[in-house]
Amino acid sequence: MTGFSPGWLDLREPADRAARDAELLDDAVAFAAAVDAPLLVDLGGGTGSTLRAMPGLPETARWRIVDRDPALLAHARDRHPAAETVEADLVRSTPCRSAAPGSSPPRRCSISSRKSGCAASPPGSPPAAAGSTPR
Repeated sequence: MTGFSPGWLDLREPADRAARDAELLDDAVAFAAAVDAPLLVDLGGGTGSTLRAMPGLPETARWRIVDRDPALLAHARDRHPAAETVEADLVRSTPCRSAAPGSSPPRRCSISSRKSGCAASPPGSPPAAAGSTPR
């Protein structure tokens, strides 16, 4: 458990939505629209509020919500039955820990994600290839 209740997160969702970077969300939707059947992975995704904040995603988009809190993931499954949910503690995750020993946790997770076929590139740059190493 993370200590966040789904009800509390629901109450604060309007404030979170207002604080989101609309341009960044638009860029993510545009990136997803340029890929056949994109898989979007929301790390620390809780109840799936990022999915709800991106209504313009293509119908072929698949969503994976990763969180360590089973109660939040259950709430996400109730609200988004088509989304895949994964219970994982990213700090203790073996793939992230073993991907690049000696490097920072975000870099290890980025490398691990690319090796498993989950990669993204900033808008305006070529798509990242699975198996490539980020700089």
